[in-house]
Amino acid sequence: MSPRPDPAAARADEHSLLAAFVSVLALEEQALVDGDPDSVAALALEKSAYLDRLAALPRAGAPSPELAALREKARLANDRNGRLIALRLARLRERLDVVAGRDDPGAVYGADGFARTRLPASPSQRTLG
Repeated sequence: MSPRPDPAAARADEHSLLAAFVSVLALEEQALVDGDPDSVAALALEKSAYLDRLAALPRAGAPSPELAALREKARLANDRNGRLIALRLARLRERLDVVAGRDDPGAVYGADGFARTRLPASPSQRTLG
């Protein structure tokens, strides 16, 4: 039979992990604002590791007000970063639509990424030879 975890130690562990997680979220936010995809990818791995460690902690009952506030800070930061990601994704989709011609039938590139041949609208505008 394994020993029961100390609730105070579990709360202290959660507090230190959450504080570090919030710091990573702040770095992620800055990387998103700066448009640094390499940093965002590296920080996503770091976030995942923190979440795994937090999930592995034993439940220690009701959190202290300080711990509850830190949890809320992490939730808000994560939500904010999610909105930044959604905004960047929407802008990227708009740009891809322009390049692929999904919003302009006379566009230069097809959805497959290959150049389209633009044909004149009427046969009288075509040239031979």
